[in-house]
Amino acid sequence: MKTIECIFFAVLFLFPFITSSKETTLPTEAGTEVILETSHFGQREVTHSRTKIMKQENRVRMEETIDVGGEEKFTGISIYDGHSTSTISSEGREKSEGFRGYPWTYPLNEETSVRSGKLEGRDVRIVDVERGRLYLDPEEDIILLDERGKYKIYYRDYSLVEGVGYIPRTIEKMDQRGDLIMKTELKKVEHFKTFSNDTFDPDKVEVYIAPERRDVPN
Repeated sequence: MKTIECIFFAVLFLFPFITSSKETTLPTEAGTEVILETSHFGQREVTHSRTKIMKQENRVRMEETIDVGGEEKFTGISIYDGHSTSTISSEGREKSEGFRGYPWTYPLNEETSVRSGKLEGRDVRIVDVERGRLYLDPEEDIILLDERGKYKIYYRDYSLVEGVGYIPRTIEKMDQRGDLIMKTELKKVEHFKTFSNDTFDPDKVEVYIAPERRDVPN
């Protein structure tokens, strides 16, 4: 989803691509909440958004909010209820089977053409895709560099979050001139969270539509 890909959200490559958090044992009913905060560097001002991931057992909710006059408004939400994924944004609603993963994951299959390469001196797997290529970690199906389209998105310094999966600590989006136009940072990981059933109910979602987009049906 575009909004979710906007995310969410610079670490030098002196560190390994993958770092593991301390092992945490969670009870079956416990959930985990992850928050990433993004700064968007425009020509006139800096705007901010927040991405929140909530996972409880086999259910996942990812939501993006923006600051509108000091109040957070939902701009995009993806909910996996254990069977299918519902994506809700100002562009409408869509539903697909299974879990669509996170914006920084790219699961491979037997038909995926993969070649070996280097990224800033490190071994990577390279996958040519529509409009560009992806550089993946040599072992995990996570993206290190996304070169699709006219932007470059770097996902740096991953941590393994118990109950959720690999999360990048920093995401940087660069334009064609190499200027930083977006930066996302991992701000919070909280275990032992409980969520209401409404959290994972797509019918309970209302999405904010910016004034210039209010002619677009929700």
